[in-house]
Amino acid sequence: MALLTLEKKVGVDYICSHLFSEYTHRRTRRIEQQHVATARLQRVNESATAALRGVETVELVDLPQRVSDVTGALATLTQQESSFDSQLKRTRGALVDNLAKLSQLDADITQAEQELGDLEAANDQEKKHRIQELLDRLRDERASRLEAAAATVMPSVHKSLASGRQLSGY
Repeated sequence: MALLTLEKKVGVDYICSHLFSEYTHRRTRRIEQQHVATARLQRVNESATAALRGVETVELVDLPQRVSDVTGALATLTQQESSFDSQLKRTRGALVDNLAKLSQLDADITQAEQELGDLEAANDQEKKHRIQELLDRLRDERASRLEAAAATVMPSVHKSLASGRQLSGY
């Protein structure tokens, strides 16, 4: 039987679908592609709609107030940054001074300990007593300076963190 006769009896669609199972008409392929594209666009539309639900809209008449609010927040932030920077410079200066004094105290303690060690063999009790008192004073001053250094650093850090939390709302 000729293909033309078969075509007339069962139709082109029947022949294509039964003899060539993987064959699809161009029109069918185009429709399937359109369905896929439509489904993708719907998913994008749904995602965009969901994202826009969380966005706050600002009326045009409210815009100057919003700009003013943002400008005020930025000015406050800049002022706090400047204050923080000044405080850090003061704290750094105090720590550098304290470190220099601690270094000097360490050198003085080392020297006093050496003098005391040199006098161990000698019987000059009065001089030993004076050096021991000097050594005690130097060690007390060193301990006080270490406490002062800790007190200088910790409150500054604490205040800075607290002001940062107030600014950010935490």
